[in-house]
Amino acid sequence: MAVMIPSILPRNPPPGEREVFTRLREDPDTKDWIVLHSLDIARHPTQVSGEADFVVLVPGLGVLVIEVKSHTHIHRGEDGLWYFGNDVTGEARGPFRQAADAMHTLRRTIMEKRPDMGGVVFWSAVILPFAAGRIATGEWNPWQLVDSAKFRASPISRIVIAVLTHARELLAARKPGWFAVDTAAPDAAQCRMIATILRPKFEVFQSPASRAKLLAEELRTYTEEQTEFLDAIDLNPRLLVHGPAGTGKTLLAIESARRAVTSGRRTALLCFNRLLGNCLVEETRSLTELVCGNVHKLMCDVAEARPPVAAPPEWWSERLPQIAVEAILREDGRARFDEIVLDEFQDFLLPNYLDFLDLIVEGGLAAGRWRAFGDFERQSIYQTAAHISLSDFIQTRSGRATTFNLTVNCRNLPRVVHHVHRLGQLVPGYRRIRRPDDGIDPEFHFYRAPEEQDGIIRRVLLKLEAEGFPPGDIVVLSPFRNCAASRLAEKGADGDRFQPYSDRTSGVRWATIHSFKGLEATAIILTDIDDVESTAARDLFYIGLTRSVQRLIICAANAVAGPLFTLLQRS
Repeated sequence: MAVMIPSILPRNPPPGEREVFTRLREDPDTKDWIVLHSLDIARHPTQVSGEADFVVLVPGLGVLVIEVKSHTHIHRGEDGLWYFGNDVTGEARGPFRQAADAMHTLRRTIMEKRPDMGGVVFWSAVILPFAAGRIATGEWNPWQLVDSAKFRASPISRIVIAVLTHARELLAARKPGWFAVDTAAPDAAQCRMIATILRPKFEVFQSPASRAKLLAEELRTYTEEQTEFLDAIDLNPRLLVHGPAGTGKTLLAIESARRAVTSGRRTALLCFNRLLGNCLVEETRSLTELVCGNVHKLMCDVAEARPPVAAPPEWWSERLPQIAVEAILREDGRARFDEIVLDEFQDFLLPNYLDFLDLIVEGGLAAGRWRAFGDFERQSIYQTAAHISLSDFIQTRSGRATTFNLTVNCRNLPRVVHHVHRLGQLVPGYRRIRRPDDGIDPEFHFYRAPEEQDGIIRRVLLKLEAEGFPPGDIVVLSPFRNCAASRLAEKGADGDRFQPYSDRTSGVRWATIHSFKGLEATAIILTDIDDVESTAARDLFYIGLTRSVQRLIICAANAVAGPLFTLLQRS
């Protein structure tokens, strides 16, 4: 069986692609192969988008780019245009040119990264699973066309091997300078390297929600280690993913849920935090079959309960999960989901919450399908005496879940990460920072009194807006509910400028660090920092530092200037 990347097909793919995908995956003679399928190719700058249906890496032979056409009738008219099925408009670029262009583009990509792989054979072919006949024009070799008769007559491994063997024989006869007849390239290691180079271009995620922010509209390509996680999704029914802030856990949680829904499984994507839940709902709005959002909302729906006005914390942590469990048991205890995906899982480690999760997923936590993402060292800010440890969960309730660590920071700029390492005392630190350095250091401003901090915040906002940051891209965070931004919002001159955090507002937004956990913003202003030495304060500070995508400004009391600079000077 070949390694398929991605490991699943999109919903309702062309029937020919589905059959080629299945045969490549199931053929026992493809077990050492790597197959890249264009499920997630989008807006590729080199025009591979939508053209390279399959890229097959075969150790000892080469790389074959396959174009699949599922139509039963294909012809090229006297006008030189190609016609597929009932199409009457025609296309200038036929399937052979599409496959060849994609192949040359991919080969150039590899050569730019690894010139030492110049001896690897790249070739192209066209498969017509439902159309029979020969098309001979001299523009391609007859053995590059696999019609339905040939497709049905042989295993797909034999078909691919035959095309690459013919290609190598043709190159041996023509004797191009780069090709050595006796070369065994690519070997297995080179196949993995080629896949590693190409894979970020094939594993591309674009937010399902349409957002106005420039950064959010850009395609987000996965890092190598994140792609390895995506490859592992279908191989492991239970996955526990650990990573510090900024390593892409929420992005991967969304993609995990998308793949589960695409595979036809009843799926829930849940988190603990209300604001993060709202964000997840927005991000997955196109996945209409996905149940998504805050776990407390799901509990209320299950129990048909409304939270009391000003409900105390105990109602949320004890009473609500209890009545939700009781409601499920009254209904006969049948599971609602085939798979659950949990973001910020460190906040779920309460016995009552785990009991609820046990009941809603088929097979329970010990035998069902789930993916849980969390930062179990530095973001467990809702911990109480009732919480169980991660090790206890793994040993007693996880069903021998597979664990996976993320170590590459994808969110923050390098100079912010430097401060996270020092000020947040992150040990161990990130293995790698993905984003390039923009040369701008985080800013520090110190105040002696609240009124002085108010003036600092006003000046910082004017500076950010002058630099082109829209007000809606700026978020002011504080460890406290009664914070500088909330006080400014109550003042006449500033009342229209500051608004409580909501994705639907366009002004400068403010929130507590607690409520903003799991989220990010283009520009972050941290305020009211008056403690960086206690464990609780240090954890909150770490979370606040890691929220920024572009700019980070810190407003701290004069009393913490000494401890801050002491931390910054540590090696």
